[in-house]
Amino acid sequence: MRGIKELNQTETLPQNRSRRAGGGRTPVLEQQPAIDEVFLLLLKKHTAGDPMYEKIKWTDLTCAKISTFLAKTRL
Repeated sequence: MRGIKELNQTETLPQNRSRRAGGGRTPVLEQQPAIDEVFLLLLKKHTAGDPMYEKIKWTDLTCAKISTFLAKTRL
């Protein structure tokens, strides 16, 4: 109902927007600024690569394992 009320208001909104700015979730990088370092540390321990091609790398971790590790780590 709130969204319908907002659409019916005469307030001018920027083009390409149907609602006012400011809502939504806080970005993870603002909540946990060290997440990049922790993620790279995790990948460093679980990364393998092709000895012939240095740019080719992969990991044996699934998304679920990565999220479990990040949830356990206090950032």
